[in-house]
Amino acid sequence: MRGIMVLFAAMAGICVMSLAQFGGEWQLNMTVFPNLVMEETRLKLSYSWANLSLCSISDFTLAGFEEQTFQLAGSLGPIILTGSICFNASDSETVVVYFDNCVPQTISYTLISPQYKYSWVKATLLFGGAELSLRVNHWAFPYYVIDSRYTWPCCTSQTASSTFMRYTVCFKASPFSSVANFEDCCSGITFKDLAICLTDLSPCCDLFFSMEFYFTKKGFQYLLLSADNIPICCSISFDVSMKLTETSKQVSISPEWTGFGELCYEIYGDVDFNSGMIEGVTIYGFRFRCSFGDCNWVEYVEAFDVSQMEEVLEEIYCGKEEHTSICEDMCSEMHGIPRDETCDEIFRGDEDEYFRFHFCGASCCDGRYLVDVTIFFRPGAELFGMSRASLKLEVPIMSNMVFLNNFSVTTTGDTELEVGWRITF
Repeated sequence: MRGIMVLFAAMAGICVMSLAQFGGEWQLNMTVFPNLVMEETRLKLSYSWANLSLCSISDFTLAGFEEQTFQLAGSLGPIILTGSICFNASDSETVVVYFDNCVPQTISYTLISPQYKYSWVKATLLFGGAELSLRVNHWAFPYYVIDSRYTWPCCTSQTASSTFMRYTVCFKASPFSSVANFEDCCSGITFKDLAICLTDLSPCCDLFFSMEFYFTKKGFQYLLLSADNIPICCSISFDVSMKLTETSKQVSISPEWTGFGELCYEIYGDVDFNSGMIEGVTIYGFRFRCSFGDCNWVEYVEAFDVSQMEEVLEEIYCGKEEHTSICEDMCSEMHGIPRDETCDEIFRGDEDEYFRFHFCGASCCDGRYLVDVTIFFRPGAELFGMSRASLKLEVPIMSNMVFLNNFSVTTTGDTELEVGWRITF
């Protein structure tokens, strides 16, 4: 009898495994020149069965096993479930932890490994074209990171056993959306902030209007009004936005021309106020971009204030090319979580302008190639002011393998070469 039960259990296990799907991805990047160094590698393993998907992500650097993440995605009827948990695998460095409006304002803390970092779970209910979601985030001290800086939001708990939680409620029914955040520093749940948005409201003539209203427990923060695709003539239009706060008003105008591709010219800066009066305008720089569809475009950037333009360009190159409303950002599953992608270094030394050419297209094995060439300039450089040129290349060489290449050379002969691959299975 026991043998029959074992046989049935084995057959059931084989049936379950046959219904499941295994997959994964391995990406590796290494520096070849000037020194041979393994920069980073990431291994993803996924397991899917019925309406459930599990994923393991292991990150390795030159220092060794750095971080381990497990992700979950699935559905229970109309409810969509997603979640993640992350662990510090081996990092034991000493970091500076910042506190807002606390005493002390900073402390030094030595990370412990292996150690739990953070987790989150999100439940989303879809009904009648609307979407209602609840997300719960949990952080262990001191792994709440903002802009690559450890910034612990609780004054009352500053020890290794401290935790911080956030509850986010989102509602979307196009074009309306809203999001509210509540936080808990182990001393009770308190209100944090609320955002109300109207996005891409189009009453007529391909005009799009948007509105963002945001306030926190400290009071009103800002009202943002914007209009896109306002026509002038000859395929020329412009986007305009106005941001109102209690003490300032900022106006932004971005002209666009749709002819041979799409031409866009943007000026970045700020308005100087003194006692409610406008004293002048500070221009950080401008960006001139012409798109030819999909991912083919040419761009020119000039920076008058390099540090400020660096911040603008980092937002663009870290996955925020298209504007997202504050409601979309706060409802994002990665809100408050360090993002996987890192911003590439843009200007070096006294560089203050560049040309960038970005092209892609169909390649072998049903894949797509990508070529990104950037030429940088600095004042006083001998060769037409050029200081450096860089090349980024992604080329499929097999149906499941992409070759990665980053090459940079300066006019003084300094050369950097990184190669790698991304393999899916």
